[in-house]
Amino acid sequence: MGGRLVAEPTRIEFWTWREIKMCHIQGKMQLFRKDLKKHELERLLDGYPPWYRDSFKTWTGLTLQFPVMSMDDVPRGGWIAAVGMMALSNSQTPLPLYRCAAEPNEPEFRSNGEVFRRAIKRCLDHITRNIHPHFPNDVNVKAAMTMLAYLYTEKTGSGMPRPGEFIETHTESETFPKLNASQCKFLMENFNTYKPLSDVEVDKFRAILLPAMAAVVQGANEVVEYLKSVGVYLKLPDGWSDFDGEVYLNDCTTQLPYT
Repeated sequence: MGGRLVAEPTRIEFWTWREIKMCHIQGKMQLFRKDLKKHELERLLDGYPPWYRDSFKTWTGLTLQFPVMSMDDVPRGGWIAAVGMMALSNSQTPLPLYRCAAEPNEPEFRSNGEVFRRAIKRCLDHITRNIHPHFPNDVNVKAAMTMLAYLYTEKTGSGMPRPGEFIETHTESETFPKLNASQCKFLMENFNTYKPLSDVEVDKFRAILLPAMAAVVQGANEVVEYLKSVGVYLKLPDGWSDFDGEVYLNDCTTQLPYT
């Protein structure tokens, strides 16, 4: 029994040898896989966002826990904010292959990764219904709503309007407001919920509206562009989705006696 998936420049071959499940990975994915722990890779194959790691580094140098504790958190917005705060590095680059719950066999144009896109819509709804009423005249809250609506509807960052005080290169700016560790955690935790803000939460947001909205929009843009141009859905062969068993990785030099 065997099969092959090609996602340039990655190729994955599956086969069964003497009732042992074998897998051979070639290409770019190897560069990403070597930085992953076993349980991280298993969770990614279960359907966690392809940026998932136990912890991640922000562009300001902080190390934080990734805000996905279970599959229930995948359609929520906390990890969108996390992606928007991530430092760009090889170890934090999303896997070029992803798994996604309830992925249709033949998704409509740019409708792949539906659960991940749902997290973007959740961010938009949370800002619109729970944050904006407290800051109706804030240009950056309005800008976030405009940009998230564009990303969710148009499914691309190309041509996205950029109102407010957002700048594309804010992660490279010395003057752009930076979030400390407690503010980052608050932002991710708040976007993992969906309820009206308390007075304390309103005060916390008031101090960080610009960098908070920028992080959410940046994360949403990263996700949309990944699904548009990079990510390929990994459809496992029948019988390969049970990770309680063992799958052996075959290297590029060992010759197995296929008899």
